[in-house]
Amino acid sequence: MITADRVAGVIREYGMIKEGDRVRAGISGGADSMCLLFLMYELKDKLKFTLEALHFNHCIRGAEADADEAFVKKSCEELKVRFISVKEDVRLYASEHSLSEEEAGRILRYRALKEGNPDRIAVAHHALDSAETVLFNLIRGTGLKGLSGIRPVSGNVIRPLIFFTREETESYCRERGIEYREDSTNRDTAYNRNRIRLNIIPEAEKINPAAVRHILEAAEKIEETRSYIEGEAETLFYKVSDTSGLPGRVAVNIEKLAKAHPCLREAVIKRCIDSLTGSLKDITGAHIREAELIMGAQSGKSICLPYGIRVRRSFGSLEFIREEDTREEHPVLPFPVNEKEETGLTLPDGSLIRGIITGKSAEIPNLRYTKWLDYDKIKGRAVWRTRQEGDRISIRGGSRKLKDLFIDEKIPAADRDSIYFLAEGSRAVWIPGLRIGEDYKVTEETERVLKVSLVKDGAEDGNK
Repeated sequence: MITADRVAGVIREYGMIKEGDRVRAGISGGADSMCLLFLMYELKDKLKFTLEALHFNHCIRGAEADADEAFVKKSCEELKVRFISVKEDVRLYASEHSLSEEEAGRILRYRALKEGNPDRIAVAHHALDSAETVLFNLIRGTGLKGLSGIRPVSGNVIRPLIFFTREETESYCRERGIEYREDSTNRDTAYNRNRIRLNIIPEAEKINPAAVRHILEAAEKIEETRSYIEGEAETLFYKVSDTSGLPGRVAVNIEKLAKAHPCLREAVIKRCIDSLTGSLKDITGAHIREAELIMGAQSGKSICLPYGIRVRRSFGSLEFIREEDTREEHPVLPFPVNEKEETGLTLPDGSLIRGIITGKSAEIPNLRYTKWLDYDKIKGRAVWRTRQEGDRISIRGGSRKLKDLFIDEKIPAADRDSIYFLAEGSRAVWIPGLRIGEDYKVTEETERVLKVSLVKDGAEDGNK
């Protein structure tokens, strides 16, 4: 049975919340999230944190989704919890980025939850969600990490309900008279996770009613094993690698690495890649096997991996080289504008940039490749250029690295260094097709507006 004391125990055991933290909870309106909302409300004074709730409207279920949003808003108002709502067209985003609706929704949901840099993000994942994740990853192909289930803490994302069942969250709501909404898409087996939840797990429970518990126990053992291997691999990495050469390069002693157990060799190779890219998301088992084959090849042989990584045999060393360090330089293009006439600028890919300074209009259309910016907030020299080390874009309550934004937007690593955007110093003003820097948006105080358009392939606006 879920109680505030038991949840507080989980929070303390895993160090989920510190005194004074601003905790943003993702609240959909379902039983799990409403259970989370009321438990966090019950604990906020005891654990001395501030609580706010964010509802994400996927714009998939029309009036039903709007009703969910209104329901969560009303619940938060009654509790006097700060309410934030974000609405995004998930289907459109999925189509534009060649993603499933599930993946697109996850990306946009977490982007909204992270905006403004809350200290902690609380989500309502529970034990069944973790078991589903293990099976989902197993079916589509994964390593040990994917078989470890959903962890109680991932960065600043916390899951206070991860050790409780869905039945317990629903029971908590019933016993306290807490209303919740049923999402009709949860019964739609067009979604892969729903197939697992509605079809596969019930069949597994017919074989053994404790199937979910046993999946989670196995996941914990796998996580312990993975953690041990990674610790050993970290030690081995520093024994066999040399990072003192050129920037963007790691060299590994092949003779020493070849003596290691296969699982440690794989982990060290991943560690080399991660040290250069900060991500292993697109690195598969096939990539690791290809890198291992290069160990036995003749000197000079190489392969290319995602993120611009080249793996090369160089005599007795296996070299990992981040080739973006030697990428082609893209010119920085000044962007002079005036109030008298529209000026134009041609980017290297042939796209045309048009800009003019105007007064503020009563209404600003929502176009993808034409934007209206507060011209007086651009204090320095505005230029069109590609990304540089340290570039950031302002968001509500803070800023984000462009690298993180491009990863979230699923922009291929090979394309990230050729994207031109309007910049002021190290700050992005407008990245066409992605977003405007929050600091440069038009407000009630705006006097002069910079209207700027990107014309691609002869089309006046990229919406076409």
